[in-house]
Amino acid sequence: MKMNPNVSSIYLGTNERKIFLEPKSNITDYNVLERDWYKKDTALKGEILITNPYIDAFTGEMVVTVARQLKDKSGVVCLI
Repeated sequence: MKMNPNVSSIYLGTNERKIFLEPKSNITDYNVLERDWYKKDTALKGEILITNPYIDAFTGEMVVTVARQLKDKSGVVCLI
């Protein structure tokens, strides 16, 4: 995020439904396995996903997500 001011957050969603965020946030009742960015990217099998613009669930702002499944397939990392 320090390298690119256009990145507002970094997410790591795991197959165990955990989410790690930067900047840190106390999120409850958020299932990454149900999110479009997670489902679409795991289907791509390692390719990069760039979403259409959408309203972010946390900020309420219009964003685009760039995501990629981890090499070990244990989750998806994305930049917003």
